[in-house]
Amino acid sequence: MIETMIEDELIQEAGGVFCVKIVEMRIGDSMIRVWDVIVIVPCIIFITFLLATLKYSTEKLKQDFSKIIFVYYLFVWILVLSTFVLFNSIFFFFSLIISKN
Repeated sequence: MIETMIEDELIQEAGGVFCVKIVEMRIGDSMIRVWDVIVIVPCIIFITFLLATLKYSTEKLKQDFSKIIFVYYLFVWILVLSTFVLFNSIFFFFSLIISKN
């Protein structure tokens, strides 16, 4: 308990934890957080990769029709698109709330 209090005091003296700072940091004067960019950029890159290999992947799935691989591929698409849509909708919702204040 005492060690935790000392660690908390040291963190406050140092200006906060890096993990908290990176979540709160903004890019310039915009409302875009650094954390948002860190999360969305790899997602966009992976979606681009999936789209680039879509023709080859669908042809391969048609040739070697394996239900397990098909479900796995479908699951990957669902997760990537839901992450992208969910992340953008949350970001858009909070930017609307903040801009109204």
